[in-house]
Order: sequence, then C-alpha cells, then structure tokens
Amino acid sequence: MCRIHMIHFVLAISVVLSSSAYCSSDNWQWQFMNRAYFGTNINASDGFDSLDIMYDQSQQYHIAVYHEYDLDGWSGSTGYYSYDIRSPLEQSVGASKTWIIYLWGSTSIPEEAWYLSLPWTFSGDISQASFDTISFSLTYVRPAIGVTGEWTPPLGYSPPVGTTISLNDYTEGNWLFPIYRTEQGLDGYIFSLTATVIPEPSGFFALLGSLACMGGIAWRRRR
Repeated sequence: MCRIHMIHFVLAISVVLSSSAYCSSDNWQWQFMNRAYFGTNINASDGFDSLDIMYDQSQQYHIAVYHEYDLDGWSGSTGYYSYDIRSPLEQSVGASKTWIIYLWGSTSIPEEAWYLSLPWTFSGDISQASFDTISFSLTYVRPAIGVTGEWTPPLGYSPPVGTTISLNDYTEGNWLFPIYRTEQGLDGYIFSLTATVIPEPSGFFALLGSLACMGGIAWRRRR
C-alpha cells in the first residue's frame, strides 16, 4: 500500500516539473509608455535580431533597455532599445528572464513639466492560464542620479525604492516620478522586469494530495 502511494507521489512531482512549465503562448509582451515592448517570441533569440529595435531619439520621454556590442553575445549596435524581444522561457520550473529598464526625459522637455510616467499594460497572445505558469514582477531598483527623498505626486503613485509588485495581479498600472532630464539614459530611473516559470496550481494540488496520503499512512502505521 505504501508503495502505491509512493508512486502517486512521484507522479505528482512529475506533474509539477513538466506540465507546469508550459504556457498557452510563447509570444507575450509587456508594453511601457505606449512605445517600449519587452517579452518573448518563438521566432526571437536572446541576442540581437530583427525583433529588437533601438529607441526613437526624437521622443522627449524615453524608456528602454541598454545593450553593448559584443557583451553577453550582443551583436547589435551599442545603445538603447525600446523593443527587446527574446526567445521563450525554458520549459522548467524556476527558469527566468530579466529586463533592466531605464526611464529618463530629454533635455528638451519644457520647464513646466514636473513628472515622468511609467505606465504599463500586458500586450500579447496570452490567456489567463498563462499567468498560472509564469510569474511577472516589476521592481523599482534605483532612482535617477541625484534624485533623493520621498516624493508624493498629486495624481498617481510614486513607490519607494525597492518596491516589487506582481504584474499577474496588476496587469495595468502607472508609477510617477520627479522629472529627470538627461542625455545619458543610464543616469535615469532603473527598474527590472522579471518573468519566472512557476508550477501550475494543478501540479501543486497533486503534490499536496500525495503528501497528505503519505502522511496519513505514516500516522496510521505509528498508531
């Protein structure tokens, strides 16, 4: 009898480690400020390819990731990219990808402007089931160089440094920050977007069920 339940336990572990890693679509993106897109695509690679596009320097408000030529296998030009689309996540629990995102304003922004906005929304071919297999998080890593102290905007929300939120729960949102004008994006605000493969709830239930059965058997044997 104990052997049968041990088999159930092994099967539950298999469910967690295999089926949990599959999402309904390999093509998903998070959209920031209506001009930057970070995500995965089955036709993309982790290095530079045609789906990666440099940011539009004519804009006054910028959000982008930064890549250097020949660093970490990057074969594209050194600079800021508003489209950074990578290969799908590896199909194993715990596999993850992280985008380091910079936010800054051009020096041409009028003096009356007083804030930078970081709005986000989910964009792509993904169903609710995919949020059960991939955990998305957004973290405020560092303020812009020279920006100190707490800031409370009259409208919107400005999080403290270190704030991490689950984008699975907040698929749309907006953070506000004091205006920061610079020609060097690396001096701007820094955030991280992380996608991590997690077990499906069904896998957890199977695992918990087997553990409960084994615990019950052990308890009866002790009695």
